[in-house]
Amino acid sequence: MLGTSLMQALYSMVNLKNLSLTFDACGDLMTDHPLADLGMLDDHSVAIESLRIEFANQTPYKVIGRLYDSLSFLSPSSVDITMEKLFNDEKYPLDRFFFRNKDHIFPHGSTIRIHVSGMRKTLDSQTSGGLLTELVEGCQIAHTIHLEVPDVSLIRLQSTNWSHFSSLRHLRFKGCDNLTEPEVDELVRNLMCGNAEGMGLQSLEIFSCEKISEEFLVELGDNVGPKLTWKMCDCE
Repeated sequence: MLGTSLMQALYSMVNLKNLSLTFDACGDLMTDHPLADLGMLDDHSVAIESLRIEFANQTPYKVIGRLYDSLSFLSPSSVDITMEKLFNDEKYPLDRFFFRNKDHIFPHGSTIRIHVSGMRKTLDSQTSGGLLTELVEGCQIAHTIHLEVPDVSLIRLQSTNWSHFSSLRHLRFKGCDNLTEPEVDELVRNLMCGNAEGMGLQSLEIFSCEKISEEFLVELGDNVGPKLTWKMCDCE
């Protein structure tokens, strides 16, 4: 089947540096078990420069989770994941779409960018945890994270271990409508205050996040200075 053929091709590319995959309305792709046939490679054992994946038009989680499992042997420097108009036939929480079937967060790299759009009406808006928290817990080498995820919770305030954020230097939230001011307050207090020169979060960008007010951002800018960049809307 196509899943096995795809993995055989990837396993044979010993000089692979940049991988870009697009899955558009792929309801039946990867329904076989390619890793069982090809032999499991260790997680993050093959270094590449970049991994870009786009899922679109009702590609379900059963395909996405299986693909994540199959690609977990890669260790890219940068990971870009785009999701547009997906279909949630099992009513998974939104953040589940970033996890492997084995309950491990998938994105792993020094730079992680995630863009989600057109999913409000097709996916259950319930989330099971904070996506940013899950990312840094599962990938403690993450240096730069850009998130554009309208309906996903981002930070677990009650149980976040801020030491897991120690590698993070640059963080961008764009259109993250579930991001709250208390979450930003805690993030700034733990990652931007009282750190040695060059340590902690060096830049925080907040663009067009529904629950973050202009008054809050102005006051925050007074406290952290030029490390904060913000804009209330997508207008130029």
